[in-house]
Formats: sequence, structure tokens, C-alpha cells
Amino acid sequence: MNPESQPAGLMNEIEIVLMEGIKEIVGPEHAGELLAHLQRRLGMANRQAPVNPAALQAILTERYGLLSGQGVALRSGRAAFHYGLRRWGEESGMISQEFRLLPFQRRVRLGLEKMAFLLARYYQAKITTHEDEFYWYWRVEACPAGKGMATPPGCSLVVGLLQEFMTWSGGGKFFRVRENTCLSREDDCCEFQIEKKAVE
Repeated sequence: MNPESQPAGLMNEIEIVLMEGIKEIVGPEHAGELLAHLQRRLGMANRQAPVNPAALQAILTERYGLLSGQGVALRSGRAAFHYGLRRWGEESGMISQEFRLLPFQRRVRLGLEKMAFLLARYYQAKITTHEDEFYWYWRVEACPAGKGMATPPGCSLVVGLLQEFMTWSGGGKFFRVRENTCLSREDDCCEFQIEKKAVE
């Protein structure tokens, strides 16, 4: 099953990007099975709301187990970043020469803000960014779809997405991304912490 071929209204733009990332990692047939299982679980009546990363994470955990599901989600999130960049890179300005020539710290801060805006637009969530001396933070709150949906370890799809954004922004270097708190664990928000120093 190809996510792009779903009837109108069943998938929004973010879902399509995430499912393309999952399809790249597990293959089209397994991705189609996962999507069909998720649609059956939610019921067609509930498909007016977007399927969030936490719901996709829960299905991956169910299918592959806790650790393997986390690994598939991380790799899928990393793959999904590039599909998102193709889809929104021009609109967001992230593939423009001006953006690519910004100093690294400013480029990351602006890129995190642009990604937050895109996700918030589809999930009616409040997503904010801030930083301190050692870390950037990406905070998701007031997300009606995320509460209690995923099985710990939480939103690995989003961690993978942020990891790949950092690798792309940092010229191929790897930056650690950790989820400190998660709505799925009944915390007040999902907070992602990104190290400013690349792993040597």
C-alpha cells in the first residue's frame, strides 16, 4: 500500500512524510500493513484527526517489540527528514543558499523553529524552542493527540527526525538527541534535548 495513494482526508502531509520514512526502512509491504493496522485500530470515524508520531511509534513497538521498535522508529525518523525536506524545503527556505550559508548556530536555531512551525500547523500543538550554553531544546505541549499514545521509550520517530536534521545541518556530524520528558508517559510535555557539541 502506497501512502501517497490513500483517499483524500485519510492522511495529512506529515503522516505521508513519516510513512515514507517507515516504508524506506521496513519496505512497502510491511509499511502498508502497519498503516492498515493503525487505521483499523483508530476507526474511520477518528481519521479526521491526523495520526501523530506517537501513534505510529506505538504500532512499531507493537509489531517489532520495544527495542527493535525504537530502532525502526529512529531510522524511519531519520529517513523521513529527507522526504520532508523535499516536500517543504523550498517553502520553508531551508534549501535556499541564504539558509545554508548562515553560521551553524543560527542555522540550527532557525531550522528548529521552522520544523516546529510545520509540525504545529498539522497537529495544533504548541511547539517552542530555546537553548542554553550546552543544548538546544524542542518542547511539544498542548498536543491533543499525544497524551498516552506511545509505549515508552516515547517519541523515537521525532528523535530520529531531529538527529537527521542536525547531521544535515552539521555537515555530516552526529549530535546526540535525547527525549527528557514525554506526553506518552503522562509528563506535561515532550521535551527533546539536542547537544550543541558533535560526537567526536
